[in-house]
Amino acid sequence: MIELSIIIPIYNADKYLDKCISSVLCQTYKNFELILINDGSSDTSLSICQKYQLLEFEVTGTPRNMSKIDRELDCVNDKLK
Repeated sequence: MIELSIIIPIYNADKYLDKCISSVLCQTYKNFELILINDGSSDTSLSICQKYQLLEFEVTGTPRNMSKIDRELDCVNDKLK
C-alpha cells in the first residue's frame, strides 16, 4: 500500500522539471507515488512528463485540466477530515 502521494503541478517548467523529478526519485523513502500534473504547458514539459511515464509513474495532463485535479484534491481533503 502506498503511504505517500507526491503531486507536482507543472506549467512551462521544462528548465527545472528533470531536476525536480530526479530529486524526488533519489529519496531513500520509496513507498510513494509520484503524480505529475501538466496544466497545458506550451514548452516541452509534457514530453518530459511522458518520459517519466515510461517508468510507471502516473502522469496526468491535458490542457486546462486543473479543475479536475482541484476536484480530486478536494476529495482527498474530505477523506482526511
